[in-house]
Amino acid sequence: GFGATGAALIDAGIDLCVFTGSVETGKRVAAACGARLIECVMELGGNAPLIACADCDVERTARSIVYGGFSNCGQVCISVERVYAHRDVYEPLLERVVELTKALRPGDPTRDFCDIGYITYAPQLDVVMAHIEDATSNGAQVLCGGKRRGDMAFEPTVIAGADHSCRVMTEETFGPVVPFMRVSSEEEVIQLANDSQLGLTAYVF
Repeated sequence: GFGATGAALIDAGIDLCVFTGSVETGKRVAAACGARLIECVMELGGNAPLIACADCDVERTARSIVYGGFSNCGQVCISVERVYAHRDVYEPLLERVVELTKALRPGDPTRDFCDIGYITYAPQLDVVMAHIEDATSNGAQVLCGGKRRGDMAFEPTVIAGADHSCRVMTEETFGPVVPFMRVSSEEEVIQLANDSQLGLTAYVF
């Protein structure tokens, strides 16, 4: 719910607050709970990296990226937000992810049998578009998707050639966008994956 609902719950004298949402709102909720000595659990924003090592199973990894990146239109705190692929598997993995992504069926989940539905919060579409535009301005390439489908829908999008100059790699997108970055070693990828203020979860294949 909106802020007034959360404030009313906390003021009601609850025993425990479990909050899922943004970092900024989480800070306010935690402060309100602290002032009332209410226990709280914060499940806040994420920027989950997926690390594809040189010896990964390309097919399994590709299917996991598509599932993890586009389920619920990418609106899951633990969605795959960025992919670091070892140079030995970068091209075949990227190619397979694009194939699988293009096969996803968009639609209205209330009426259609589909794989991808709507963005739930209109301002998030602006974030998605801003991250894509920033990535392309920094030399990355949109391989599929990248466009709106009506007022609240967005095409599942795969971006190649991203790096940490791109906001899509360093900030939470919370939408159906999966950027790829090529890496040369496990040491490099560990450093890159940890270069984030949003350490909710990570995946290694």
